[in-house]
Amino acid sequence: PAHSDALEMAPPDYVLVVQHPQGDLDDDERAEIEKGNAARAYYLQQAKKSGVSIHERVLGDKTYYEVRAHFQALLREADRCEIKLPLKGKKQKPKEAKGAFAALYKHVEWFFAPTMDDQAPEFYTAEFNTESLSIFLNSNNEAEFFRPTQRSLLTFFLLDQVSHADRSYTQGLSRLVAAKGITSHFAPHERGTADKPSILDQLRLHWSSWKSWHRFQPLHTVRAYFGERIGFYFGYYGFYTQWLAMAGVVGLFFTLLGLYFMTGSDIDELCDSTYVLCASCGTCAQPKLKDSCAAYRSGYVWDNWATIAFAIVMNAGATLFLEFWRRRSHVLAYEWDVIEALCEPAEPPLRPEFTPDAVRVNKVTGKEEPVFSKDKFRRRVLSGIAFCITMILLVCGLVLGIAVYRVAVREAIALHGNIESASIGASMTGAILNLFCIMTLQNVYIRLAIVLTNWENHRLRETYDSYLTFKLFAFQFVNSYASLFYVAFFKGQNPGYPGHWTTIFGYRQEECPPYGCMTELTIQLAVIMLGKYTIAAAQELLIPKMKHWWAARKKARVAPLDERVASSIEEDESLLPYTSLGFLTEYLDLVIQFGYVLMFVSAFPLAPLIAFVNNLVGLRIDARKLTTYFKRPTPLQANDIGVWYTVLQILAMVAAITNGAVIAFTSDTVA
Repeated sequence: PAHSDALEMAPPDYVLVVQHPQGDLDDDERAEIEKGNAARAYYLQQAKKSGVSIHERVLGDKTYYEVRAHFQALLREADRCEIKLPLKGKKQKPKEAKGAFAALYKHVEWFFAPTMDDQAPEFYTAEFNTESLSIFLNSNNEAEFFRPTQRSLLTFFLLDQVSHADRSYTQGLSRLVAAKGITSHFAPHERGTADKPSILDQLRLHWSSWKSWHRFQPLHTVRAYFGERIGFYFGYYGFYTQWLAMAGVVGLFFTLLGLYFMTGSDIDELCDSTYVLCASCGTCAQPKLKDSCAAYRSGYVWDNWATIAFAIVMNAGATLFLEFWRRRSHVLAYEWDVIEALCEPAEPPLRPEFTPDAVRVNKVTGKEEPVFSKDKFRRRVLSGIAFCITMILLVCGLVLGIAVYRVAVREAIALHGNIESASIGASMTGAILNLFCIMTLQNVYIRLAIVLTNWENHRLRETYDSYLTFKLFAFQFVNSYASLFYVAFFKGQNPGYPGHWTTIFGYRQEECPPYGCMTELTIQLAVIMLGKYTIAAAQELLIPKMKHWWAARKKARVAPLDERVASSIEEDESLLPYTSLGFLTEYLDLVIQFGYVLMFVSAFPLAPLIAFVNNLVGLRIDARKLTTYFKRPTPLQANDIGVWYTVLQILAMVAAITNGAVIAFTSDTVA
């Protein structure tokens, strides 16, 4: 009894939520609710047998099931996972950084170091074994033997192995949600007091606060609270941003060199030229070459020998960056005890959206399991690939459409002004239109890709995420870079000659202006980066805040704060869910940005600096979302950033080719 009372007084390890419907219901709705109630009752009964205590609490129109795992059940699950735990005895000696960088850092540590204690794990660790319980730290203290994050993870695995019906393929919390047994589930946030703030309180104050924009992240504390998967994401985010800081400074230096080279014999020769060019349209006046003097002079800031050298430096630096990150990720995996094996479910549950068309007996386990026809699955996957190709062709068509728009605008402006203003005006408006298309198609395609991947009917979440990642990256690659590839390598390749001009829809094919296509490539990249990341930052900052405000307002209508005080569980439940799709798109945005920074850096050396400023803001926005607006994610383990490292390597190789091609074919410096 005393042990049971202590367990009930402890914070819950996990929470299940049921939203009770309000108002009149028809017969079908009542039948569905009864099925959900039966599924929930069966699930709760089986969950208690697995070694958890469940306390029911009714608050307003919702019922909360507070789950607390028994110590023996946690030990059993930790033994199955072979999770590493600290040993009793001698602590590890703290590692002291040595070398010139470490000596330099001591002088600026007051500005960059986190303002909270962020020590790496102190004790040596070993894989847990129930028979060797006594050798582990706090083995005689059940409350402190596991970290709260470990308790939540192990409890999640315990609950995810329970079925809500007498069939083997009904196990898992996601399946229980699909059966209407519960509405949602989450690991609760930790709560502290004014005298003893929780880890979450410290992270809000020292990590997600805007006052900490210039400080390194307390990465070990982030991992201790949110788990290794989130820890590696922010570890990569911070490491990448540090690299951008160095690349941004070098890019700014080479840009200043370009400003210094703006005055030269080549530019003076063009500005004093008396040559006359072909008219851009049948009724336009023939422009003089010297009319492009100002544009050529400004374009020389980006198109000179210094920027060519910077492109070489950046491609070499990207290779070093990836190698150093691989080393850093191994260090983190070692320090976080995930370098060898990860704690994963004993049997991965089926996706709740998976719809089988038959049931068969597994020859190994002897249990019934649902299956889906391989032929149907292949046809659906091929249909998904065809859809992705169709969307890519649509993007290419829009790029050509914007090219026609630029030609029309250039001719319209050229009728009333000079060729220089016509070309720059067409380039600027075309870049803005292209940005609008990129942002619109990106949002539309994400929704369509989700619908299509759901239709493919994947059995497991892992394969579902892999197929969705492939679709999103393939489309985003073309959507983000197609216009840049067009300007760099295809624009003005076959314009024709007087009397035999090449036309598209009645307009002459787009040509590079007298000062070359490099300036337009710079304009395209600058507008896309500045516009896209400004809009994205505003969306990530305002949308979660507005959703959180609206949820709080709806809650106040149901139960005003002056009638009762909301519990911490209710506060957690009112937060936004942190989904795997949101986590995937966060990585995708960083990867696409890496491509912007690297693939056309020879045309815009300030790209790393813009990305660095964006990431300073974006990192704190992501941190604030996790600590303030979102439910606590299930603290899943990881030992690296997964497939994204391979994607980054591919982008680095493509960048070496594109920069070489830009220098060889687009730049006027080499030509």
